[in-house]
Amino acid sequence: METRFTVLGEVRAHRDDTEVDTGTGRTRLVIALLLARANEIVTRDSLLALLWDGDPPDSAVNVVHQQIGLIRRIIDPGLPPRAAGDRLIGTPGGYRMRADAGTADVLEFRELVARARDAAADGRPGDAVPGLVTALSLWSGPFGGEPGRHPEFTAVDRERAAAACDLADAALRSGVTDGVLPLVRAVADGDPLDESLAARVVRLLDAAGRTAEARAHLALTVGRLRDELGVDPGPELAAAAPEPVRAVRRPAELPPDLRWFTGREVELAALTGAADRGAGVIAVDGLPGAGKSTLAVHWAHSVADRFPDGQLFAQLRGFDPAGPERPDDVLLHFLQALGVAEPDVPAGTDARGALLRTLTAGRRLLVVLDDARDVAQVRPLLPAGDGCLTLVTARARLTGLAVSGAELLALGLPSAADARTELRDRLGGGTDAELDTIVAYCGRLPLALSVVAARAAGRTGGLGEVIRELHDTYGTLDAFDGDDPLSDVRTALSWSYRQLGPDAARLFRLLPAFPGPDVTLPVLASLAGSPRRDTARLARELTRTGLLTERAAGRFAPHDLIRVYAAELAAAHDPETERDDAFERVLVHYGATLRTASARNLAIRFAPEYAPPRPDVTPEEFADAPAAAAWFAAELPGLQAALRHAYARGANPWQVAAHAMPFFQWTGRMREWEATARESLAASVAAGDDLAAGHLHRLLASALHQSGDEHGAALHLSAALDLFVRLGLPKEQAGVHLNLGHVHGELTADWDGVASARHYGQAAELYARAGNRVPQAMSTAGVAGSLIRQGRIDEGIAAFARVETILGEPPRGYQNAFVFYQLGRGFAGHPDRVRDSIDCLLLAVRFDEETGNELSFYIGIIQLAEAYLAAGRTMEARGALERATAASRAMENDGAIRNYRDRLTALADALGARTGTGDDTRR
Repeated sequence: METRFTVLGEVRAHRDDTEVDTGTGRTRLVIALLLARANEIVTRDSLLALLWDGDPPDSAVNVVHQQIGLIRRIIDPGLPPRAAGDRLIGTPGGYRMRADAGTADVLEFRELVARARDAAADGRPGDAVPGLVTALSLWSGPFGGEPGRHPEFTAVDRERAAAACDLADAALRSGVTDGVLPLVRAVADGDPLDESLAARVVRLLDAAGRTAEARAHLALTVGRLRDELGVDPGPELAAAAPEPVRAVRRPAELPPDLRWFTGREVELAALTGAADRGAGVIAVDGLPGAGKSTLAVHWAHSVADRFPDGQLFAQLRGFDPAGPERPDDVLLHFLQALGVAEPDVPAGTDARGALLRTLTAGRRLLVVLDDARDVAQVRPLLPAGDGCLTLVTARARLTGLAVSGAELLALGLPSAADARTELRDRLGGGTDAELDTIVAYCGRLPLALSVVAARAAGRTGGLGEVIRELHDTYGTLDAFDGDDPLSDVRTALSWSYRQLGPDAARLFRLLPAFPGPDVTLPVLASLAGSPRRDTARLARELTRTGLLTERAAGRFAPHDLIRVYAAELAAAHDPETERDDAFERVLVHYGATLRTASARNLAIRFAPEYAPPRPDVTPEEFADAPAAAAWFAAELPGLQAALRHAYARGANPWQVAAHAMPFFQWTGRMREWEATARESLAASVAAGDDLAAGHLHRLLASALHQSGDEHGAALHLSAALDLFVRLGLPKEQAGVHLNLGHVHGELTADWDGVASARHYGQAAELYARAGNRVPQAMSTAGVAGSLIRQGRIDEGIAAFARVETILGEPPRGYQNAFVFYQLGRGFAGHPDRVRDSIDCLLLAVRFDEETGNELSFYIGIIQLAEAYLAAGRTMEARGALERATAASRAMENDGAIRNYRDRLTALADALGARTGTGDDTRR
């Protein structure tokens, strides 16, 4: 019996009803190509192109010969070596496979199709159907099992598609449709962009009474053509459409607008602007209770006349405990609202979405999707057509929609004035003071304001009674209980909380343990005791539910009432020790970060570490001093809140405060420096901690000295020195002597150069004994400056030469600026050495600019301007004065020092007198 090949799908061979091994993939490809052109010559070049994508190797021809030999033995296993047989014949330049309908299914297929077409051409379509059914039933997949592998393969696949079209046409003409649809649909599914096949599927479905499926398949194909090819359907597919579904009514589904809506002008303008720009989708996100739904409905009413074909509305219940609305169900509602009878609505989200897009194409329709869970819930509900607009509200930012061209709008809290106006409109009265108090208790959260307004409406005691209740229940959400879940703050927040995983829920409950106004990801990681990468994932989970807001890049905070809700949950579910430990981790984080940064970037370490390193705390590190100073400026509110919270609890993390002091000086924050030092000193004295008190007396003295209160500075330095002497701490005594050298060395009327040099010298000696080279070198530089100021210039220069010897290298960064300031200030007292003073001060100012030491730069540029003026270089003096004035203004809100501002004014007056002109730099 002859070997029979099947190639309408995977290549296989049978002999005597037994399957024969067809060898490797190469062998099967050659068999398929030979049979695609059965009884015709297939050139050797065609075989080479089939087997190799690029240039074939030198051995390619031999490989082809080997494949031909293998196929001949598949056909006839008993063939003698080197014999050709009579089925696969070699020809000049190629090979020809002899076959017929009995030995190759592709030829059987072609024979059946040819007979069926003859019957159809004779006007007997019913007789054509069985043959075409049989022909298509021979197929099990794309020709040769390799779609698109070779042009000949594609051509045979097109024969299959043409036969499927012929079958559909014959069946529709004759009415003999049994078993036809599955065969035609199987072919169409293999090439979903073939409009001819899609048209036949639509007609067969419609003829079978499955009109809704027909419409859905048509809509699905139209959508694919537009999305993948960017084309509209051709006439053949368009003509296949069943009688289109017509909307019998214009939907008007928007909920009622709130008559007391007020404010939100910026957000309303943003929505209108997006619509004017042709946005097809606008997504509004905001925390729970922020008024997203109210804003969306109000704006939708205001623009409803732009959409003559109506408005659709769906409450998606993204965070409802019962689960979010299924897109499938929302689509059913939308289609019925547009006039589609329920029996005509297809099954499945894809089919329903496609029908929605078909019905809305070319129409002007407004769709409002309220409280979406995520992008996946929204996408199937979007209509088609440039005239449609979809407005979505969600607790999370739907960034995935922006990729498709949606415009995103973040909804914050209303202004205090808008909140007061809306509250007055709802209550019908109230004084500004009463209303502002209620607004403050509600944290301007619209949902909370609505609950309080509704409860106040039924009270006879006036707003005073409402305010008393808010005061009495402060720290809980009891005053914001509503009559139903949609108007109850605690319930609304619980819907978001229930969506969290266990780790994110734990982090949410820990948020109140951090007392600062907002928190960065590194601090949040230490609060949680988790790696930063894991914490970043949890923070994203919290922001997606609206329970945490990213107020600025990398800074997170919950709303005040959300913080209260988190505290309620923590009290109910977690032991207090867990919150205490979380707060302790924050203190360890701050302490280690400040200590490392001050030591590494400023070469200063004022106090021992607050606590040993912990594996669940990862301190922050900075590339340089400016980066550390920028971090400190941003983190200061949280740091101060943490310290005050610790003091209120009876703790005394004085080391954390001490390590912050260099940064207060570095950034010119005098008021904050003094306040923090006083608070920490009071806590240390109350705790009876003499070591802490000594350090904080010294640090408070530094703040007072920089602010011009030399008397107060001296008193606190004396107190610090007494404590350190009593405790037997020479290194700490050295620090006090260094500070006393500064105090006595200022260029003031009561300047005492001898005392200054003495204290600097004592500091240098004590630091040398302790082996602290950097502060020893800086103290020695202070000695040099004081000696030069006294006129002992040679001694001063000799002392300066010792600085580099002590360090073992030239001074750098902060050290460099300090050293040259000491020299510059010393030379400034000698008219014949003013040029030396200018040179030193120029270097010091440059080093401060490079390291970002704002306060030191400010002081130094004033001294440089004074030196220029003393040298008669008025133009340069004016330039330095302008830079000093700009620096003063930049630090004005940071509590910049007072005595230097007086010197700045005096300098401006002196410069004006010298040049004979007034000077406006003082203003």
